[in-house]
Amino acid sequence: MRDATASREWQPDASTLATWNLLGLGLAIVGGIAFMALYAATHGGEASVSFSGGEALRALLVTLVLIAALMVLHEWVHGLAMRSFGARPSYGIGVAGRVVPYAYCTAPGHLFDKRQFLTVTLAPGVMLTAICMAGIMLPFGGWLVLPAAVHLGGCIGDVWVSAKVARMPGDMRFEDTITGVRFHPSGAGMSHV
Repeated sequence: MRDATASREWQPDASTLATWNLLGLGLAIVGGIAFMALYAATHGGEASVSFSGGEALRALLVTLVLIAALMVLHEWVHGLAMRSFGARPSYGIGVAGRVVPYAYCTAPGHLFDKRQFLTVTLAPGVMLTAICMAGIMLPFGGWLVLPAAVHLGGCIGDVWVSAKVARMPGDMRFEDTITGVRFHPSGAGMSHV
């Protein structure tokens, strides 16, 4: 029998990571179509891509730089949200399943209430998607279509964790860890909120 006052930790297993990859790819494709449609609607109804020679390499490099910048900004926004609730975030890079690299922002030892934790997990996806959508409407916004779609697909882990947390009792506390979430029942003796 599990102790109701004991904390427990959740980490995505290999099956969950595989599911995230599939759902993330689907979300990126849907996002790419939506962002391309937004670009077309705000730039005279045309949305096509064509490169030749060195332009393709230059386009690939610009796209990779924009994707990397969005990854950094994503973690920074997590950190801003954590700071707004009194946490001291730390940042790093890891490898999931010894294959997939990821960046992270965490605040070990800090407990968030449900509303705070949901804000922390969802803030980057909401904020950066809105910023990218505004950027896509600018004259050179086409450069953001693919990076915004990749970023949106990468938000699947945050959405998954948010759904898990949303189903938990309202009096629980949540601790972000590098690889998952630690769930603390109310009265577990540890409170930094």
